[in-house]
Amino acid sequence: METPSGPIVHIPGSDFTDNRVLRASPMDLWDVYKETFDYLYWREPPALLVLSMHCHFGGRPLISAVIEKILQYMARYQDVWFASYGEIARWVLEAQRDADTHARRLVTHTR
Repeated sequence: METPSGPIVHIPGSDFTDNRVLRASPMDLWDVYKETFDYLYWREPPALLVLSMHCHFGGRPLISAVIEKILQYMARYQDVWFASYGEIARWVLEAQRDADTHARRLVTHTR
């Protein structure tokens, strides 16, 4: 979005974080991110997958082990970019400023 002070790039946050699995199975974290990654990689390229962790949950050994497994899985695929929010914002401004949202994800209403 263009503003009088310059452009703003909104990068959505994750809707599934490690605190949802604190008292359940850490493998739920693996299932959610693996399945989401697979769907986006094969059906909606290029896509963005934000992986969010809280230091007071994600820093625990079992959650850290699952996060490492997730990252190693994703790294096996071609054209996967592990980027910071700043890197993503610069890429959007430089290369994607006029890009459309993935058409299949839009809901249109006609009368």
